[in-house]
Amino acid sequence: MIVESKVPSFGVTASWMDANKAFGFDFGIVAFVEGFDDIRFWTKEFRKQGIEVTVKAVSDVSNANGKGTILSSLKDGTISLSNNSLICIDSDYDYLLSKNTDIYEDDFCFQTYSYSIENYLFHPEGITFCCCDAASHFSGINKKAIEEILTKWSEYIHDTFVMLLNESEENLSYNEDIVASLSDLNLDIEYDHERKYNIDEMFLENIASKGLNRENVYLYYQGHAIADKIIPLAEDLVNKLSFMAKSEIIAGCTSRGADSTQLVSEYFNQRQEVKVILRSRDINPEDQCYTLLKQDISEYKRKYCA
Repeated sequence: MIVESKVPSFGVTASWMDANKAFGFDFGIVAFVEGFDDIRFWTKEFRKQGIEVTVKAVSDVSNANGKGTILSSLKDGTISLSNNSLICIDSDYDYLLSKNTDIYEDDFCFQTYSYSIENYLFHPEGITFCCCDAASHFSGINKKAIEEILTKWSEYIHDTFVMLLNESEENLSYNEDIVASLSDLNLDIEYDHERKYNIDEMFLENIASKGLNRENVYLYYQGHAIADKIIPLAEDLVNKLSFMAKSEIIAGCTSRGADSTQLVSEYFNQRQEVKVILRSRDINPEDQCYTLLKQDISEYKRKYCA
């Protein structure tokens, strides 16, 4: 359910910016986003193309849905889109289902194309390396361990996801098959077969044209649910890597007749939290969604930032 509310009273609206500009104080470009995580993500994406944007989250309204707040504020005029007043929102399933196209086609509206920013932050490509980075141990494992797990999951759940998406997106949030398949994910999981159903060919072709395929459902399913599963997977892998590192330290010290206690303690003290590393990633995989996101910013820069 989307809870609608007006933009929070932090005072940054299009009319407020215009009034300040008249008195010689220019805030430049301001972008309204859904939540606090979005501030970091969208600020970085605009800066990558040399555009400085003041990004403000609207999610500090109690019980308010960030996207619902932004869309409601567009309707009532609290937010007026212009070359210095932007919105950046999660696509959810809108992109796949061609919903709210009038809003997304506006030059001053930016969307993720993937379900949400979490689908970028927790994109499986490169996650295993991030785990090695967090553990400071880079040997003894499959270098694409988590990437392969999420690809296998996508292949397994693809037809179920597409079938439900075609029927009603509301069914996706609580579907037992999808929820259970995510819950069951672990570092050693194997699938005997893919779940296959008869799917409307025209619908399948349409969403395939938007980038969805059997290997990347993780880009288009709920980002929070994906993140909630990937974080413990990554932490589990970091723990396994740390055990390997500890064993190597102990073995090395034993061979020299030395006490390993101090070195093991130093090793564990320098480890980093993998979820922090993942949420701070600057480089996103060049998939179709991210390519479209970059193109939108590039086109905005070409038209309005000369």
